[in-house]
Amino acid sequence: MKSLNNPYEEYPNRPKIIDLDSIPRIENFVDLIPPTFADLSESINKNTELFNDFEAEKKQMKPISGGVFVYYPADKKLVRFAPMFWHRLTLISRNSLLLRDPKMKKDWREIRQIFESAVIAVAGCSVGGNIIHAIVQDLRPLHIKIADSKEFKISNANRVKITYKDIGQNKAFTVAEQIHAIDPFIKISVYHQGIGLNNSKKNIQHFINGCPAIEEPKATLIIDEIDDLKMKLEIRKEARKAKIPVIMATDIGSAVL
Repeated sequence: MKSLNNPYEEYPNRPKIIDLDSIPRIENFVDLIPPTFADLSESINKNTELFNDFEAEKKQMKPISGGVFVYYPADKKLVRFAPMFWHRLTLISRNSLLLRDPKMKKDWREIRQIFESAVIAVAGCSVGGNIIHAIVQDLRPLHIKIADSKEFKISNANRVKITYKDIGQNKAFTVAEQIHAIDPFIKISVYHQGIGLNNSKKNIQHFINGCPAIEEPKATLIIDEIDDLKMKLEIRKEARKAKIPVIMATDIGSAVL
């Protein structure tokens, strides 16, 4: 995964796409190409050009050095993924009926273009974390933004999928690590300092409008799942200026906003 010197794309356990020749010794290795190709063999319609392309890909795949190698520093594991197109196709292969054009005029490649080019920014990674996972699982965009300065507490387990390893960890870092565990190709802008008024004004500006200098894209949709009322208003002010729609999500409880 090429670094763009973008501070929002770096986090402690971010996986790295690496060159196999740079690995001196492999101790913990996971190969995901066989299950990926087996899954695609069942999912792709046999009477299509896509299936022919898939068969050609299988024939040219090298048994050991082919594919994309990703190193996960937290687990100290090297994982071999199928090339980006085929891996991400597998991840959305069961979504085809859900994501069809209602008027049946767009083909699947056009639909993928729409969803892959969307840049969805989610502020708040508690319930917002569930929203982020759902967006990635269903739409599989190429770039998302997530923001949260808080750490996971044990009490968050009533609404978020976390384990003992995540307690005390920054919420945005944890969600990014969870998503990258199955899709190392997606770019995630991680605003681990949040976008609050106590932080640099640039944070909320970049979160909403992007920053071309660091190849930070502009959001196309913002989802607000934060508790700070002042920041809720600030997000709406900036989003209105940029003409970006905002959706608010909230917890179900006794003190909801």
